[in-house]
Amino acid sequence: MVTLRRAVAFATLLALSSAQQNPTLEQIAPAKGPFNEIPMLGFGTWDLTGPDTAEAVASAIEAGYRMIDGAKAYNNQKAVGEGIQEGIKRANITREDLWITSKIWSNLCESRRDCNDI
Repeated sequence: MVTLRRAVAFATLLALSSAQQNPTLEQIAPAKGPFNEIPMLGFGTWDLTGPDTAEAVASAIEAGYRMIDGAKAYNNQKAVGEGIQEGIKRANITREDLWITSKIWSNLCESRRDCNDI
């Protein structure tokens, strides 16, 4: 768990150090939603697998990430959802305080309407 928190903290520092316009912390990781714009810093879940997935997501939210990026193709939706629930509790926020992005490949739908229904 400590290693995951360090990884989240390192990713945050890396993003902050590479920011070109010197954004404020509130712009990067807003404390509360709902949001009119996507938070500048997001936590990607594409390479998360196994039992540490939920803990990684929860730790990211606890560390201040307010955008979580996922996709059906990552095959980790259940663990990511569990991590979101736990992170909300730890950070004392609500679902409305998060921006959650997901994607679905268009080849999984016969028509645009089918994709909208998923």
